[in-house]
Amino acid sequence: MSFSKINFWIEGDISTTRIVSRLLNDVSGEGNCDTRLLSTVGWSSLVSGVNIFCRSCDPRYAWLPTYLREHGIPYAYYLDDNFWKITGSGELARYYKSAEVVMSLDAFVENASFVITHNKTFAEFINRRFPDVKCELLPVPFDTSLIRKIAKKLAVKPARDAVVGYAGGYKEEEFALLQEVVEQLGKERPEIRFEFIGGVSDELRSLNNVQWFPGFSDYSQFLEFKMARNWSVGLAPLMESQFNASKTNNKFREYGGCGISAIYSNTTPYVECVVSERSGLLVDNNVADWVEAIKRLVDNPQLRETIKEESFKYVELNHSHESIIPAWREALDRISHDSERLMSSRIRFNYVKHFHLSGMSRVAKRMEGATATSIYGFVLKGKLKSLLNRAPVRKLIKAFAFVALIAAGLYLLKAGIM
Repeated sequence: MSFSKINFWIEGDISTTRIVSRLLNDVSGEGNCDTRLLSTVGWSSLVSGVNIFCRSCDPRYAWLPTYLREHGIPYAYYLDDNFWKITGSGELARYYKSAEVVMSLDAFVENASFVITHNKTFAEFINRRFPDVKCELLPVPFDTSLIRKIAKKLAVKPARDAVVGYAGGYKEEEFALLQEVVEQLGKERPEIRFEFIGGVSDELRSLNNVQWFPGFSDYSQFLEFKMARNWSVGLAPLMESQFNASKTNNKFREYGGCGISAIYSNTTPYVECVVSERSGLLVDNNVADWVEAIKRLVDNPQLRETIKEESFKYVELNHSHESIIPAWREALDRISHDSERLMSSRIRFNYVKHFHLSGMSRVAKRMEGATATSIYGFVLKGKLKSLLNRAPVRKLIKAFAFVALIAAGLYLLKAGIM
């Protein structure tokens, strides 16, 4: 392993960044992955290790990818969602659809040494959009060692009445489907209860057979709570779209890793990993099929046990940290850089960042091409100007000038008398 430290740059603390950060800590050695907000990016950190930017596309940093390439700082770019094809009309969708965000996203992808993704369909999309960009299809992580620690803490509970669960964010189309499913089962099988962790619609939450729990900011607490609910069945509906076809099999990893038998939409990315009747049930996206699949799994404990065992085996073999660390290390070993470590490089970067974030892009671009002498001159000029603008300093200079003037007058007077 040619690197000793990883800088993992994120725009916000979300489940994806927590999952990948846990893996990178194991890839680099405990404590050698520094997860930082993009807003804190600085030259000293950038030159201290291998850099990975995660889902970065903040328009305020659209200048950064080109700057890094021109100054000898290669980086990997991590992307697990096809933001170019995002659907919906919510605030998040509107953000990623905006022209300036797309432009920034393009810049981060185009200037990366390679793009890390997990989905072949998505990698092919990126290569069509950016023919010169290399994609690394690396296995997506799931920390099974964390699951074992949680399992030791949880007391074995007796089987509950049938409880069907969903854990994840709100999805408009998927929740419209689930609402009809839950309503129908409320009439046909009122003993079946439904629980939602995180996302839920107002309509679902108002149903008598539904209980809702808020999401968690701590990923390990989220997994522990989900396992403690002791669900009979987990749900993973996903509508067909170009955006969804680029996703990872996150629900399968979590349900399988947590020992929950689950039902999945018969779409990518689940058709690539779920063997129906063995490691899960694959069903088409219609109410009748989902209702029948839930009833079947609730009523068949032997099938549930088979799915639990097979899905956990698959997750451990293909997604555990122990099994995928070699592939990640091999990829990150290929990132090497010959970056400038001069004091002037650090000062230049700080000023370029400051001017870009202040909306003074023209000044920032002039600073990018400035010589070391010009940079030091600029800094000294700024320091002197700041010093002179301080009221006490101005008074001191005026007093010194007054004393000097009197001294000069006395000297001349004495010289004239003599």
